[in-house]
Amino acid sequence: MTGVVIAPIVEGHGDVQAIRILIQRLFPDVGVARPIRASRAKILSDEQLSSYAQLCVSNVRECGSAGGIMLLFDSDDDCAVTTAHSRRAKLRDASGLPAECVLAVREFESWLVAGDGQYRYDGEIELKRNPKGVLKEWYGRYRETVDQPGLTAKIDLEQVRLRSRSFRAFDSALVRLMKSIHEQSSVGGEG
Repeated sequence: MTGVVIAPIVEGHGDVQAIRILIQRLFPDVGVARPIRASRAKILSDEQLSSYAQLCVSNVRECGSAGGIMLLFDSDDDCAVTTAHSRRAKLRDASGLPAECVLAVREFESWLVAGDGQYRYDGEIELKRNPKGVLKEWYGRYRETVDQPGLTAKIDLEQVRLRSRSFRAFDSALVRLMKSIHEQSSVGGEG
């Protein structure tokens, strides 16, 4: 793999496949390194996150590309902005790579609900609880590892952008990450 690569860190089992699909839907020419899955407790631990950042550096180097790190996990009830800021800073310090962090407000599944044609928009989806329950109601079942990747491949990205502030934050973070990767590789290429 050559060009630009993003090394993701995710929380959920279904996120491992879904993050690759989502990044490539938004940026088809970007490579996605093998995602690292980490528990919420480990993501919130500075020591553990530093270890994951080093794994991401190895994954980027393995691809032979310029790259950066994208950390995505669920906010649950935490402040998405404050938590993202602290985790992003730790990733950058530990890896030396451009890094971004976004918390899906409530859960990644909020984005799936927001981007599905069955959802009748009546405000920010992120204010509602239990998006997994909504998906179960619509489809008769919802299994994260089986259904999340397929639903991610089908969601209407424009609808998700309109309905989810945290998805817009993810989209913007990817744009910033791409810019930072290009800037870092340009500076590194001149030396």
